Amino acid sequence: MKNKLTKSQRNFYVRFDINLTITESSHMDSVVKEIYPKLKMINTNSRIGKELLKLVLLNLYQNYSTNKKLLTGFHKNVNKYKPKSRYNKNQISKKIIDIVGNDKEKTKDGLVKAGYIDYWNGYNSKNAWDESYTSRIRAKLKLINIIRRHKVEANQIEKHPTTECIVIQVSDGSSKIKLEYNDTPNIIKMRQDLTKYNNLLWRTHIDIGWIPEEGVIFGSSEYPVAITQKNKFMRRIFNDPKFETGGRYYGGWIQGLNSEWRNKITINLMPTVEVDFSANGINLLYAKERLTAPEGDQYDLSIGNFNRHLNPYPPATIYNGYSMKDLRPLLKLMMLIMINAKNYNEAYYAIKGDVNDSNKKLPQGVALKPLMAMFEQKHSAIKKYFYSGFGASLYKFDSTVAEGVINYFTNKDVPVLCIHDSFIIELEYLKELKAVMQDSFKKTMLAETAPNVNHIDFLDIYEPLNPEHKKSGLWSLIPHKIKENTLVRIFTPTSETIIKKEVDRTEANERYITFMDHQMRLERDYYYNNK
Repeated sequence: MKNKLTKSQRNFYVRFDINLTITESSHMDSVVKEIYPKLKMINTNSRIGKELLKLVLLNLYQNYSTNKKLLTGFHKNVNKYKPKSRYNKNQISKKIIDIVGNDKEKTKDGLVKAGYIDYWNGYNSKNAWDESYTSRIRAKLKLINIIRRHKVEANQIEKHPTTECIVIQVSDGSSKIKLEYNDTPNIIKMRQDLTKYNNLLWRTHIDIGWIPEEGVIFGSSEYPVAITQKNKFMRRIFNDPKFETGGRYYGGWIQGLNSEWRNKITINLMPTVEVDFSANGINLLYAKERLTAPEGDQYDLSIGNFNRHLNPYPPATIYNGYSMKDLRPLLKLMMLIMINAKNYNEAYYAIKGDVNDSNKKLPQGVALKPLMAMFEQKHSAIKKYFYSGFGASLYKFDSTVAEGVINYFTNKDVPVLCIHDSFIIELEYLKELKAVMQDSFKKTMLAETAPNVNHIDFLDIYEPLNPEHKKSGLWSLIPHKIKENTLVRIFTPTSETIIKKEVDRTEANERYITFMDHQMRLERDYYYNNK
């Protein structure tokens, strides 16, 4: 296409999913039968070509149904399509690239030249500091109308039931590649547990009830997160063929949210609470060494007996008037990089780069090298792990702790959402979650004690009536005669909402409103504060 995408537009996307399928009752085959002859494919087997076309249509239609502006990231690298791979349940071949086509190829038409999709070329950078990205595609209204005419429903699209959820992924320098492996009893058990967890998430309605018009912004970036009931599939990604490093849980739109938005998540329309370990990485390293971590905040460098001969920098050059609270986000980032980096220089420049990339400039007058030296000194007992590249091994411990928590609640049929070392759960399970997290830590690390767990304030899904409701057009939906202290809960349904009504989030002009009186709120707050 002639029109270039802005960075914000380009990054509002989801990856092309080669493991989608659709219920047998759908009419997608009729759509394929109508469209395929118009593509004028060359040297493409009709049966195979139609199956490839169906997969492309499933991705495009699902993403369009989530949000009209949502793009699909499509890989044109033939090495990404290996039919015999365990990661490719639909046995998709490189011929799918011809089905999509592009606006430059002279020999093949595909969906682009047939006028069914918009297409933007990807970019493969040769420089580590430059951003590479896949091509982007999006269905045109012409294609959507054909699919709708055949009465295909987006909720008929599903993940392939045996999609691989245990992944080995390594870096070859310029990209990430997935490795094949042989099953063992332990891996089979791991897959069974994770499949059970994914099935539970699939049956669970996870949402953010009140979404601003501009959408929910991904972390510190400028682009929104695609919130959909389809994107909840979790994988465990290991970083070596022996399954000794990595193993963290990844997947779903939830992990793309910052803490401000995570505490607005509802599970089956109920308020939630997030609980995390205090200084989890540091405490894991101390537990591995069979040592007790220093008392207090592990990131507070003002606590501890520091040898000025080892660290001669005056405090003023380190803090420059900033409190430890101000510096804590920087120190957490610094610690993670120091553990993952293979040497000091790699860590130093990575910290500087990450701080700048996240638009969190190093506080004025705060010196990074003295700060790193002070951190090393406070945690000298585990200093051998700094600049050692131990991060991936540390994640194995952290993921094993998470595994214990997830399996416990999955076996109780209670959904818990994993954000690596923190967990989101319905409010009523707060006390139980705290106990299970600490128990799993002790079992994993063979430790007598576990670090503190802290909960973030739960989402108050009810709020006082305010002028913003008038601006949003909701006022007309609220009864005139209500108590002054009544709270309102406003819910905007997604297209797949458990409320039996199909509504496109981008077009929704209807809201569901419930009320809570003052007495009910007092009882709820008492329950929370006494858990």
